[in-house]
Amino acid sequence: MKKFKINNNEKIISILCPVDDGIEFIIFKNNEKEKEIIEKGFHTFKDFDDDQKVLSYEKLPNIIREKLHGNIYISIPTSKVLLINDTFPTLEPSEISQIVKIQIDKISPYPADKLIYGYEIIENNDESSDVIMMGVHNDVILQAESFSTKKLNLINIDCRIFSWLELTKKIIDDSILQNQILIINDSIELVILFFINKKIKLIRPLFLEINHFDFITELSYEINYSLQSLDLKSNEFDQISIWNYSNWDNININKLNTSTNIIVNQYNLESLGKISEGMLQRVNKINIVNFLPKQIHEKQEQRKILNKLKYYVISSSIIIILILLFFEIIYGIRANKLNKLNNYYEGIIPQANIAIQNNKKLDTLKNYTDKSNSSLECIREITDLLPAGDIEFVSFNYSKNKSITIRGTAINDDIVYEFFTSLGKSKMFESLKNQSINTRVSNGKRRTIFSISIDLISREIINENI
Repeated sequence: MKKFKINNNEKIISILCPVDDGIEFIIFKNNEKEKEIIEKGFHTFKDFDDDQKVLSYEKLPNIIREKLHGNIYISIPTSKVLLINDTFPTLEPSEISQIVKIQIDKISPYPADKLIYGYEIIENNDESSDVIMMGVHNDVILQAESFSTKKLNLINIDCRIFSWLELTKKIIDDSILQNQILIINDSIELVILFFINKKIKLIRPLFLEINHFDFITELSYEINYSLQSLDLKSNEFDQISIWNYSNWDNININKLNTSTNIIVNQYNLESLGKISEGMLQRVNKINIVNFLPKQIHEKQEQRKILNKLKYYVISSSIIIILILLFFEIIYGIRANKLNKLNNYYEGIIPQANIAIQNNKKLDTLKNYTDKSNSSLECIREITDLLPAGDIEFVSFNYSKNKSITIRGTAINDDIVYEFFTSLGKSKMFESLKNQSINTRVSNGKRRTIFSISIDLISREIINENI
């Protein structure tokens, strides 16, 4: 089986249908526009219930079970279905369902709680609906329900005859015959159908043995009985069309023609195709019969919801685990780096402490030996800045690392102003203030008396410059 991939709008559907000597299957990818066949074939197999001709999943050979995937479509024999044709003046599905139940109960030998009801609208218009009403015993459905598993979803339980009708539809529509009787014998079952104006008026499964010596007599009786139930006569029909795989002998054909007074022709079912292909054509059609019990449908829907929930929970858990794992890795990497840094710093802490102590000692020593703002350096600086001429100091007051105050005399004001200007340009001093210049005459001599306060530049600025 070839590999395949589907998107959200596509579904994988597996069709199974028993035939005379085995099982036909088709597995395809289905969407609204087309059906892409993945695999189809036939497998010889006779180990299903010969009486019911209904497949059971447990009895399927492994080679078939391994191929099945997705949604399952199966069919049940027409011989196990109660059928009535009628026309109703309604198009409402809910109303049709109620009518079907009432009508089938009238002909059913089984209690209502033992039946699964269904219907198929074969034609409708604005005023009425032509409906085939059906009922099937629950025991038959139980065999089909085995296909509802954790892996598979049983989507449709169809009636076998409708697949053949799908294949014969074009032939009937194109035929010049308006009224005819179809007999379909596919070795699984024998079904007779009556068409009036190319519309189905009656479907009847026949419980006759084809190899029985009196088969044609019994068949003729069933045809005449059906005509009476439809209130029709044989001369109203153009032909009896027999579809089978092996032609009946001419003696039987002539006998049937004589007993019914209707022309009889035989056709080969192989020319129509395989019955599974008829089932394939019915997929996606609306208003077709489906004997899938409501409880099975609900159970499968709950399983889908549970599976989705499990998927989301598992996906969310995986995402959370990956996120936690990512953070755990990041944390582990950083913790490892931190441990390495801690080990590194633990190794250099003794040397670092020694370096810190040495640095403190060095700062203390530098502060102790630093003479940049000492009184001697200040005296040296102001002495260097003295202008040439008669100027002398009377007093020198020093406030450590803060300021100095100078008092003195000079021969005139100009030399004092020149001295003050030089002091203001010195990098050792920050600002000049409290300048005072006065003139005094003593013993007939004129002298300029001056005083000034000078702020020393801060140590932080000196260190930055260094």
